[in-house]
Amino acid sequence: MRKLAAVVIAVLAALACDDSTTGPDTGTSFGTDRAGPGAIGVMTRNLYVGTDIERVMLVPPAEIPFAVAAVWAEIGQTNYPERVQALADEIAEHRPHVVGLQEVTTFYSQSPSDFIPFNAEHVELDFLELLSAALSQRGLDYDAVVQSTGFDVEIPMYVGPDPFDPASYDDIRMTDGEAILVRGDVAWDNAFWRNFQVYLPAPVGDAEIPLYRGFASVEITVKGRDFRFVSTHLQPAETGYGIQEAQALELLGLLGDSDAPVIVVGDFNSAADGSSTPTYEMIRGACFVDTWTVGSRRGPGYTCCQETMLQNPISVADRRLDIIFYRDRPTMSSGRFFGSVVAELLGGDPGDKTPSGLWPSDHLGVAAILRPAAGLALR
Repeated sequence: MRKLAAVVIAVLAALACDDSTTGPDTGTSFGTDRAGPGAIGVMTRNLYVGTDIERVMLVPPAEIPFAVAAVWAEIGQTNYPERVQALADEIAEHRPHVVGLQEVTTFYSQSPSDFIPFNAEHVELDFLELLSAALSQRGLDYDAVVQSTGFDVEIPMYVGPDPFDPASYDDIRMTDGEAILVRGDVAWDNAFWRNFQVYLPAPVGDAEIPLYRGFASVEITVKGRDFRFVSTHLQPAETGYGIQEAQALELLGLLGDSDAPVIVVGDFNSAADGSSTPTYEMIRGACFVDTWTVGSRRGPGYTCCQETMLQNPISVADRRLDIIFYRDRPTMSSGRFFGSVVAELLGGDPGDKTPSGLWPSDHLGVAAILRPAAGLALR
């Protein structure tokens, strides 16, 4: 897989893309309704499942129900129903035309456990439903136009009191994926999602569970301009080297024939400074502009990661993994974004914490207003 990624990087580098991503910056302020013709407001936000669920894969089979119980307790402590209010406030403040969401999770339960996977149906936590309700409470009109289902895992959980009694176990089921929110006054079409062909096969006890990841896509029209908007969440490199790169290659291949300008947002799990995986440079090599780097310097823009339980007093983010990429015909020919970009990190100031002192997510979000220069042939 390493050799494949190197070959692709070399091929992409042969495209006529300038290394410079900077372009004119008019200093537009946030507020997409005031941003004038041609401007589009976008946001990317990882909602955070609530703990490190992957540690369940590291214990012996007999200990799994007890590990699941510990994980479920931590998800309660990181309190998504409280955090979602802060996440909704971010959207209310910026009112983007479109939002890409990652780690859009739903938890189901079944009591007692029947030890049969994929049939728990009682909803315990629905991240997207709670976010949509919080937005409605603020008078905001956003449509969840597409929601993907990546991995789907159901495992027995010990609830007590007798570990030798089957009635002492419940089933907890978790589904995870992408979602896209489109503002109610924005026309949209052709919303769909797809999982990547390459995925991590995760050992859980004596079973192997496919941890699918993928992307969601929609076509939108903002102020007379058409865009294709894509949200994705690639596999972390530390849990399977080469999988992330293969997923990025598949995504780039699917976007290669897009006629409209393309905005790709998400948690790419590839540090923008090149210190982790080649995925970031692969995407840049395909003539996508990293909008954080356009115009005036904005600092390192670190988006990952807060501590697992979200209680660290100040932000400890030290990597930039959450990115808004843009490509159209001018960037294809020059590698530059012609126009202006205003971009801002979300949820990284201690004042953004919830009343009980939790960060809104383990990631910071990114909001941007993109204004491609008027008069350029975008299509």
